[in-house]
Amino acid sequence: MQDPGDGRHPSLGTITLTNTSSTDEVVLKEVRLIGSDGIRVGNTYLVPALEFVDFGGGFSLPPKPEGFPYDSQNEQWAARTDFVDAILLPGEEANLLFDIRFDRPCAGSSKGVEVHYKVGSRRLVTSSNAGMERVLRDDEDCS
Repeated sequence: MQDPGDGRHPSLGTITLTNTSSTDEVVLKEVRLIGSDGIRVGNTYLVPALEFVDFGGGFSLPPKPEGFPYDSQNEQWAARTDFVDAILLPGEEANLLFDIRFDRPCAGSSKGVEVHYKVGSRRLVTSSNAGMERVLRDDEDCS
């Protein structure tokens, strides 16, 4: 399991992934930012999808499972799995959660997110327009 680190990196957790196939497994491969400037994807996880619950954006991923503001998020975080090579069974859904790393201080943006995956021998990509603007680490003072 990837170590979430020291809890200083903001995250994005608003994307639910759903395997709409009734027969084929989906193997998740990679997450990339679209049109990123100054930021990149760090650790990537899958967390169980719960109705009406997601991680939103901006939370720092805590080193311990009880570090989120809501119990339901803490339960999801404790049940996380690594994203790379995770399998979504037919009809299964899960939330994508990843932290954001910085190439330079006090700035960062992206226009969206790409999810790369495989179904059988086919490599596929899906995207979301979940962009980010002026992403900052918790410990930065950029005023």
